Amino acid sequence: MGLNLTKELDSGFTVENAYARIDVINGNKNVMYFTLNTYVSRTAFLNGKSYLSQEYFAFTPSVLPGSENFIRQAYFYLKTTDQFKDAIDVIETP
Repeated sequence: MGLNLTKELDSGFTVENAYARIDVINGNKNVMYFTLNTYVSRTAFLNGKSYLSQEYFAFTPSVLPGSENFIRQAYFYLKTTDQFKDAIDVIETP
């Protein structure tokens, strides 16, 4: 999974149709930390291009029976924030 979004960079540039994906996630039942890398596009990511920005987040995961896996929970968490509320899910196929 990933996200398609409009990303304003610290430099002031705005990238339409940027691709963001969680690249690192770790933690425990009390807190999960993850790194979100944003690329010019999904194609750029797939072609091994470097990311435009890297951000760090944390959330409290659900460990209840039937809960989504931690990675999906991280994406769901992002979509609750103002910064990512309009992002579109990108379902990755193998």
